[in-house]
Amino acid sequence: MFVTENGYSSPLNKVEDYHHDVKRINYLKSYLAFLARAIRNGADVRGYFLWTLMDDFEWVNGYSVRFRIYRVDPQTLNRTPKLSASWFRNFLSNCSLNYVESCNSISLMNTYESRAQSE
Repeated sequence: MFVTENGYSSPLNKVEDYHHDVKRINYLKSYLAFLARAIRNGADVRGYFLWTLMDDFEWVNGYSVRFRIYRVDPQTLNRTPKLSASWFRNFLSNCSLNYVESCNSISLMNTYESRAQSE
């Protein structure tokens, strides 16, 4: 099984919710915990794809519903990561808030290795 479109939608709302999307993080934590339990119980899950990196046009709702983990400014097209983007990156790199220092070390090490390979 591939989970191809899973995410939390939020209607257009307060500006502070744009960056601190705690409800989305709580949804993802819960969903992924249940997905992990299903895998441990024998579910053949081959992939998981978060919906969505940036906003998309929904046929029924247009742009009024937000699934994104990156806010895109419609005027400049600048992308700003939301709190959920940081959480998901840490989740994928097997880091948690308890291990921020070691995750920063991993990030620095990956940056160093990338630079070394390109030279």
